[in-house]
Amino acid sequence: MKRNKLMVLTALSLALPLMGCTATQQTELSSASVKPMMSAKASSYDREGFTVIEDEGRLWIFRDGSEDLAKFKEHGEPAKMVVLPGAGPDRKTLKGTDRDTMMEYALSKPGFKVIMEDGRLWIFEAGSEALAQFEEHGEPAKQVVRPGAGPRGITLKSVESSIIDAYLAAK
Repeated sequence: MKRNKLMVLTALSLALPLMGCTATQQTELSSASVKPMMSAKASSYDREGFTVIEDEGRLWIFRDGSEDLAKFKEHGEPAKMVVLPGAGPDRKTLKGTDRDTMMEYALSKPGFKVIMEDGRLWIFEAGSEALAQFEEHGEPAKQVVRPGAGPRGITLKSVESSIIDAYLAAK
């Protein structure tokens, strides 16, 4: 059993870096060593809707109130994780349990809500009716698509071309 686990971990450690990810064995991380970031006014890493935990110069990214965040606080670093080297603010490495959550964090901008879906980035004005409709009913019938036009060559989608323009112009 232990040998099989070692073989799987070895195979993952060889394969995942080729996919832009890394795997590590689970390590115990005491809750005393996990320090939540300061309030939004005190930290340039905080973003609305996300909990950011800095650990050894890397940023752990979770959705506010998520089950993964609760597990992280209780048990520490998970056995399975996604690592995006240099993808965060100040070229910090992002770590988490869900790539889409980390990409949404990295690509979020004030005044906009972004949602990764099938490798594409949906952009909405924060608090808009279109966002509420998307969250309730899914993809709208009317949409604008700009293949490869987003950061890191991501395809952008929205209900209005002007929203994509405003997002791209925002800092």
